[in-house]
Amino acid sequence: MPTGYHYTGKTFEEFSVIMKKNAEKSYTKFISKIDLKGVDVEAVYSLDKDEDPIELIKETAARYNVDG
Repeated sequence: MPTGYHYTGKTFEEFSVIMKKNAEKSYTKFISKIDLKGVDVEAVYSLDKDEDPIELIKETAARYNVDG
């Protein structure tokens, strides 16, 4: 979440919904340009409440047993 989200007049929850919708739209545009024949891809969206994106990525990868 951007640190200044509260200046929009939205609650944390309201703004997180807006951010997720924007992320979904960006993902759809991005993924549509990639040839995924034979590849199963699942989009996972998460909210970093601790401002530690690297740790969140590691935890999410472990939770979904992602092999990098």
